[in-house]
Amino acid sequence: MRPKRRTLFDDLTDEQHRNMYCRLNDLSNEASVETFFITRMLADFGYKDKHIKTKEALKKLGISPKSKRGDYKPDYCIVLNRIPRLVIDAKAPTEDIYDWVEKCAHYCLVLNRKFKRKPVRHFILSNGIRTGLFPWDAEEAILELDFADFVIGNEKYEKLRNLVARNNLIARKTEQSLDQKVKLKRIDKEDAQKLFLSCHKYIWKAEKRSPASAFMEFIKIIFLKLWHDRLLHEPPGDSKKEIEVPKTSVTFSVRWIESRESDTTNPLSDLQFRKLLQQIEEDITKNNKKRIFDADDTINLRPQTIKGVVKKLERVDLFGIDEDLNGRLFETFLSATMRGKALGQFFTPRSIVLLATRLADLQANKRHIDKVLDASCGTGGFLIEALAEMRNQIRRNDSYSNDEKSELISKLCADSLYGIDDATDPQLTRIARINMYLHGDGGSHIYKCDGLDNEIIIHPSDSIELQAEIRDLRNNFNAIRGFDVVLTNPPFSMWYELANEDEARILKQYELLKIAPSSARIRSRMRSSAMFMERYYRLLKAGGKILTVIDETVLSSDDYAFVRDYIRKHFVIKAVISLHGDAFRMSGSRVKTALMYLEKKKRLSESQPAAFMYPSIYLGVDDLPVTSSKAKIEKARQLANAEIINICSEFTRFKDGLQTKWVVPPEKLRHRLDLKYCLSKPGRLVPKWRRAGHQVVKLSELAEPVTTNQLRPNDFPNKQFPILRIRYDGRIEISEIRMGKDINYKTMIQVKSGDLVFSEYNSIYGAIGFITPEFENALASGSYTVARCDHDYDTLYLWAVLRTTELRNDMLARAIGMGRQTIKWEDIKEIQLPLPDKPERIRIFKEITGAWQKEREIAETFENLNKNLDTNFLVESRASQEWFQANKPPR
Repeated sequence: MRPKRRTLFDDLTDEQHRNMYCRLNDLSNEASVETFFITRMLADFGYKDKHIKTKEALKKLGISPKSKRGDYKPDYCIVLNRIPRLVIDAKAPTEDIYDWVEKCAHYCLVLNRKFKRKPVRHFILSNGIRTGLFPWDAEEAILELDFADFVIGNEKYEKLRNLVARNNLIARKTEQSLDQKVKLKRIDKEDAQKLFLSCHKYIWKAEKRSPASAFMEFIKIIFLKLWHDRLLHEPPGDSKKEIEVPKTSVTFSVRWIESRESDTTNPLSDLQFRKLLQQIEEDITKNNKKRIFDADDTINLRPQTIKGVVKKLERVDLFGIDEDLNGRLFETFLSATMRGKALGQFFTPRSIVLLATRLADLQANKRHIDKVLDASCGTGGFLIEALAEMRNQIRRNDSYSNDEKSELISKLCADSLYGIDDATDPQLTRIARINMYLHGDGGSHIYKCDGLDNEIIIHPSDSIELQAEIRDLRNNFNAIRGFDVVLTNPPFSMWYELANEDEARILKQYELLKIAPSSARIRSRMRSSAMFMERYYRLLKAGGKILTVIDETVLSSDDYAFVRDYIRKHFVIKAVISLHGDAFRMSGSRVKTALMYLEKKKRLSESQPAAFMYPSIYLGVDDLPVTSSKAKIEKARQLANAEIINICSEFTRFKDGLQTKWVVPPEKLRHRLDLKYCLSKPGRLVPKWRRAGHQVVKLSELAEPVTTNQLRPNDFPNKQFPILRIRYDGRIEISEIRMGKDINYKTMIQVKSGDLVFSEYNSIYGAIGFITPEFENALASGSYTVARCDHDYDTLYLWAVLRTTELRNDMLARAIGMGRQTIKWEDIKEIQLPLPDKPERIRIFKEITGAWQKEREIAETFENLNKNLDTNFLVESRASQEWFQANKPPR
């Protein structure tokens, strides 16, 4: 049996020396039990001073019974509308409450004789340590509670409250009515996404909040839900798909909220959330926890909105879901409710995180537990996966006893995982802490500060709590003396600039700021993803590993050659996994990225061996929209998981020196580091073409760029110009007609019939066009390259062959950029291609131009048909078109 999973809620609920009313050491005698326990319990149960009568007050009301058994009188009696309802007697903690059962029961008997309907149905005896609820005519308690049971959500507490709290006492609820059961069902990730999206829409509709604002309030509600469901899992270990619990135990429910609305207008926030905050605050004060909510925080939603969200969640068991989903609930909510940059800043697709963690080969055993860092941790996805990987490694080791496993896991959770993030809206460190809490880590090493600040400055304007947090980070970094592993996905497009005073202080800490090592010249700004390379080099121990997502601009562009030089000097490049262009599509990002694996050199003289490179197709693409079918989601997940297994298997073969086709020799790593450059084999089919007897030529041998067709539109302000566009299928179209004075470009390219026009951004997708006579003199922007051959049949042959997949691969290998890949004539002029003989090129020319002629004829047929319809029925009249334009819906 594996050790029990621990979470924040274990820490909050294991405390036996306090409850919601007082601390155990507050209770020393009968008077203290009355003052600190009973009176507070009665107030909690909704009774006001006018309802609570002492033995003296009962005499004045004329309902104090006289008994032949002596002068026994309990401490309190609840009186509603001059009728006694409940008797309570407090005793010293040293007394046994059962010694007083007979006297209290007799008191109730005599009291009930004064009324026809026997209004007193129960009495309570309590010494603070033990509290019993007894039927008025019985000697055995129907409910016994220990001191620690008096917390919201505890089954016994809730049952007691449902029987004797003011509203329930008036309604005269019976024990039988409280024995009803309810079922809570577990859900998978897809159902969770749909449920969270439903909650988000409900909050947005009710409160008109932004996604980020709705998310932060939803976090509070979900945190409470998890706390509640955690209590329902005592004892832990239930593996059923649903749990059945007493109805009174379900305090995260509309029923519970409505039962407390007489106490406060917003019970979930004012009672449950407030109590949870108080418990967390005590741990923060003791430095056992870092802050996740402000001390005076509330659930900032209207009571009716909260009730609506609770209604959607109350029959779902969130704590009992798979561990795999448990720590990623907030990421699931984010992916269900946010899009674009609002989502992209928060987390990395799960399959990419999983691969990085597997490749890191994390170690957790008696000899050593890796220390792992993510200095731009977001919601903590990498740290959660590292925790799960290392914890499972310990659990699977059958040579360890359960005690040894528990000790190692505690050590792992307490002091092995470190995260930093400086985001404030929302404050991601708090979300990361919650994520870590839910997965069993204390979250005490998640820090809010700038992960790029080598000096880790404490600002005087920071709160005392934040100053202490940063001081703790600085002390920990000094004590650790080097991390074993960095797992991270730093921001792609964040810049630090010398013009900004705060950013300049950090920039000047970096060697990379210099134009050259011996030069006094410095750069005016740097991208954070480049700076993190140097930051992590300083934080890693010798031989330490970095696995980072990086945009391919850094790996390929001449502008970032200095970063690649730094990488080659300070690290051994172990692997580069090229990620699909759509890997981050859920964040609306068009960034081409890679997962890079580096190892800090033990000596700068250490040479670079061969590296492993692999082109991923499915990683990240398995993060599909919540509206996708389950079958499609499952298929995408299976493909991604299979690819992870294959990559890890091939990488193991590479490390073991076995044959694999994903090896890049060290000499290929001296310039660019992107896979499409290092692993591609331009002209790989050239030998086959030559063996088949085909002539092979370079593109520049058949065509040359045209540079004499520049035109300044502003020189012809009143002339109309058609603006050219090339589609991915290679067809030319006119996107619009503009006057020269309305064209913003200083110069444009005026194309001529027979020109071959390349889109610098989209040629790799097939956007290469052949200019036919009808497009003569159209204008193309500077993002197009124009070339021409001596003969049209050669130009049109190039149009056909350059748009094939193999030749586009050759172009892609030469393209650079993290988003839209760009190519220029200088990049592609050396591409080799097969050249058939002249008759064959002429035949191809005639076939293509003939097909285009037929297309034009077909288009003319449909155009004439439309004209005839309009002539006969006026169906294309100006009035018809204006009406349609005015009323058509948006696309």
